[in-house]
Amino acid sequence: MYNYSLTLSSGLGWNIRGDGKSAGLADELARLMTLPQAVCESNLPDLLFCGSFPAYTDGWGALVGGRCVFRFDPASVGCAIRLASRLTGKDLYAALWDSLYPIYRSVLTAGGAPLHAALVERDGRGCLLAGAGGSGKSTACRLLPPEWRVLCDDETIVLMTDGKAVAHPFPTWSNFLLDKGGTRQWRVYESVPVAGIFFIEQAENDSLNLLGKGEGALKLYRAAEVVFPDYSDSPGQRAELFEVSGNISHNIPTYRLGISLKGRFWELLES
Repeated sequence: MYNYSLTLSSGLGWNIRGDGKSAGLADELARLMTLPQAVCESNLPDLLFCGSFPAYTDGWGALVGGRCVFRFDPASVGCAIRLASRLTGKDLYAALWDSLYPIYRSVLTAGGAPLHAALVERDGRGCLLAGAGGSGKSTACRLLPPEWRVLCDDETIVLMTDGKAVAHPFPTWSNFLLDKGGTRQWRVYESVPVAGIFFIEQAENDSLNLLGKGEGALKLYRAAEVVFPDYSDSPGQRAELFEVSGNISHNIPTYRLGISLKGRFWELLES
């Protein structure tokens, strides 16, 4: 059984490991996210995959979510995770995605959010390309010239520190859910400062328009809402998510970016 470490730029971190036959779940999650093996840190909460809940979790808070059953330690943000049933193929990867809910919750509590957005970088500046499924995020990433690095094309974690945003790439789970192949890995420990968030639209000509703070907050809320699973929905969480979206929009410029297939939209990102 290996212990893996997931540490984000804000200081948030977790020990990720599996118990017994569930160790393979932690191993596969670590492979996808290129997590290093590490000594279990006593100051970090645990995300423990288990086949059956250890006795010490009796009395912990419980949540049935998607393909996972969670038990949360009331004294910390650690939790034990049991898959609802034996799963293979795309169902297994859907369960691994579900298992990230405690991480999403911790990010939200810290003032950040997971966003349905690609993360691209040039010269140390990160840009988020956000949009609904089918809006062209992956296509836009493929159109970028070699000077740009595509860190991820579907899900990004944004964290706020002293009014500045830092972003981490997260896996493209649709690769597995839509049988697009499962060999890619994502360097989630890598982070870049966010220069702007761009909500993309298909257009005949490239265009860029600055959004107002309110419209930006609403679009950010919707981009985060897509990532949070349905089973976690509650009025309190929705209010918290909208407040975080408003804070991000207040501090980071948001834009409407029109992208044409024959244009050079990246020049608008660079301007």
